[in-house]
Amino acid sequence: MKRYDRREFLRLGLYSSVAVGWLLAGCGPLPTGGSAHTGAARGGLLDISFWHGNSGPLGKILQTLTDRFNASQDKYRIKAEFVGDYTTLNQKIMAAVAAGSPPVAAQAGAYGAVAQYLKDGLIVPVGKFVDGSDGLSPDSVKDIFPGFIEDNTFTVDGKPTLVSWPFNKSVLVLYYNGTMLQEAGVDVPASWDDFVSASQRLMQAGKVPAGIGWTPASDWFAALLLQNGGTLLSPDGRQAAFASDAGVRALTFLQELYQRKIMYLTKSFDWQNDLVQRKIAFAVSTIVSQQYIQQDLKGAFDLGVAPLPAGERKATVLFGSNGVIFAKASPEAQAGAWAFFKWWAEPEQTAWWSVNSHYLPLRRSALDTQLLKGLFAKDPRQKVALESLDWAHPMPDNVAAWVRVDPVLTDAITKAVTGLASPRDALSAAAEQADAILQAS
Repeated sequence: MKRYDRREFLRLGLYSSVAVGWLLAGCGPLPTGGSAHTGAARGGLLDISFWHGNSGPLGKILQTLTDRFNASQDKYRIKAEFVGDYTTLNQKIMAAVAAGSPPVAAQAGAYGAVAQYLKDGLIVPVGKFVDGSDGLSPDSVKDIFPGFIEDNTFTVDGKPTLVSWPFNKSVLVLYYNGTMLQEAGVDVPASWDDFVSASQRLMQAGKVPAGIGWTPASDWFAALLLQNGGTLLSPDGRQAAFASDAGVRALTFLQELYQRKIMYLTKSFDWQNDLVQRKIAFAVSTIVSQQYIQQDLKGAFDLGVAPLPAGERKATVLFGSNGVIFAKASPEAQAGAWAFFKWWAEPEQTAWWSVNSHYLPLRRSALDTQLLKGLFAKDPRQKVALESLDWAHPMPDNVAAWVRVDPVLTDAITKAVTGLASPRDALSAAAEQADAILQAS
C-alpha cells in the first residue's frame, strides 16, 4: 500500500478553480452515488454518501464499522467510498462542489481543509447537531478528549463553535529499537538531552551511523516550539508567532542534530525503512506508523514506543482527519450523517476502531471497555499515545490559510537545518511571508 508523505497532503487543490481544472483535465471521474449526493431513499433507507481517504487495511476496518452501523438501525444506509489519498479526496470534494454535487459527508484530512470549507459556506457546523434533539449531553461531550474538541472548534459569528467532528486521531511519539537500546545498556530517553546522549552512545558503539532520520516538516518543529513555550500563530490566527526566541531555540536544536551528524534528512517515508534496517535507532512519527513499521519489521527487533522526549515542558501535536457534513445535503441526509458520526464516537465503536487501526479512541470512557483493557494488557505500548493526550496540541487546522503557510515554514526549517540560513533568519523570512498570506486571507 502506498504511503503518502504529510507534505504531499498540504499541496492540495482546495479551491474551486483547482477543482474545475481537475474536471477539465480529465483526471478521473468523481465517485459514484448520485448526481446531487443529497441523500436518496432506497428500499425504505436513506442513502448517505461518505467519502474518505482510508485505503488498504484501514479502509477495510472503516467499512466493517460502516456495515455495523447500517445493521444497527433501519433508517439510514451509509455508503462509504474511498476516493484516494487525502490530496485526491480534497480535490474531488472541491470538484464535486463546483459541479453542484458534493457528498453528504466526508473526512477532512489535510491542514486548513475544514477552515476553507467553512469559509466558503460549504459545510454545516456539527455543533448544530450536538445541541439538537438527537445530540449529546454536556457530560458526553466532556467525555471526548479535550484536544479533539479544540481541534474541531472554530470561531463562527464571534463564538467558539464545534464545526467538524473528530474521526481518526493520532499524536506524535518516539519510536526506538528496543533490542538495540537494551544490548547497549541505554535507557529510553525522557528528555532531548537524554536523546542526544543515547544517540551518541549508540553511534560510538558502532550500533548505528546516526541516531535518527527525519523528513523535514513542521510537526516535530511545532512540538519543540510548544515545549519551549512558543506557538505557531497568534491567538487570533492573523500573524505568525513561530519566529520567536522559542522558535529559534527549537530550530537551533534540529540544526545542531544535523550538524553533529546525530540526524540525517530523508525523503518521504525513507526514515521508516532505515529504522527497520537498523541504520537509525530512533524515529519521530505518529502512533499510526506503528502498524506499518511492525509490518515491515517482521519481528527483527523489539519496536519501542515512548512519549515524545520533553524540553522545558511536555508537548506533542495531534494529527488525523475530522468529519464534515455538507450544507448542500438535505436536512434528512445531514441528520443521517450526524447519526453515523455520533455512533462512531460511542465507546464500543471508538474502542474497536482504536484496537484495530492503532488510531486513538475518541472518549475517555472507551478506556474502560474490555477491548482496550485487553489491548493494553497485551501490548502496553498502545497506552503511550493516550498518556500523551494530556499535553497534546492541535496544529492550526482551524485557520484556512495554514495550508499555504505550512510549506513556507517547512522550507525555512529545511534551509536552517542544512545550514543555508541561520534559524533566526530563516524563521523571520518565513514569518514575513506567512503574515502576508494570513492577512490576505
